[in-house]
Amino acid sequence: GRLVAAAQTVDRLEHPPARAPARAPNTKRCMSALVIGGGWAGLAAAVELARHGMPVTLLEASRQLGGRARAVRFGKHRMDNGQHLLLGAYRDVLAMLQTLGINERDVLRRSTLDLTYLDGARSLHIHAPRLPAPLHLAWALLNARGLSLAQRISAMRMALGLRRALFRLDPDMSVSDYLHAQHQDPALVRALWTPLCLAALNTPPQQASMNIFMRVLRDAFFATRWSSDMLAPIVDLGTFLPEPAREYIESHGGSVCKVQCTWVAIAEYRCR
Repeated sequence: GRLVAAAQTVDRLEHPPARAPARAPNTKRCMSALVIGGGWAGLAAAVELARHGMPVTLLEASRQLGGRARAVRFGKHRMDNGQHLLLGAYRDVLAMLQTLGINERDVLRRSTLDLTYLDGARSLHIHAPRLPAPLHLAWALLNARGLSLAQRISAMRMALGLRRALFRLDPDMSVSDYLHAQHQDPALVRALWTPLCLAALNTPPQQASMNIFMRVLRDAFFATRWSSDMLAPIVDLGTFLPEPAREYIESHGGSVCKVQCTWVAIAEYRCR
């Protein structure tokens, strides 16, 4: 009896029974996505998934969507926290507005680059004319008010050096270390490069990556003339992007959930 059972076992191992072919999962029926975090990046990811027909669930722990750039409530009032000025180089943000069906003129006021920085008793004023890039930047730097001629030439020389280097630095270093290596005058750093770094990266020059800063300068000042345009929201930041994004996600079969948690466990599962 044991020998027969053993022989049958060996036979099954050597000649396994034919299996029915596996059926491909119905991805259209069961595939969905989970996005954690309702900042601008999370909203953009959820909107893009919804645009391609995928049901998406977005989780956000804060009471307001938008992350570091959102409208917050103080009693009956709404106040903006975070991004107060955009640039024409923010192509992805402008494309997202189009996806949401929002006309740029209804939420943003566009103007040519015209900035005034205050540094104690000194002030710096930069205005870019409507010239092709990067001529508008050269004009703006060489005619900047509040900088000496030597400082203007030094800033222009560094900008041209970034272009010759193809806006790449290997190895990377902090913005502060790079400016020091380029012999940028401390007054010029305080008046020009530090405000630009803070506005572009929301990070002090001592901590900011020079490679990332260079890419921002490339996209804003060396691509097209309109890339350096200033885009000032004329509505609060919640009305500008987070709330229209939520409405778009929900209208395309998705959901936005406010959850009070500090971590989320994700389990892998298969379609059945």
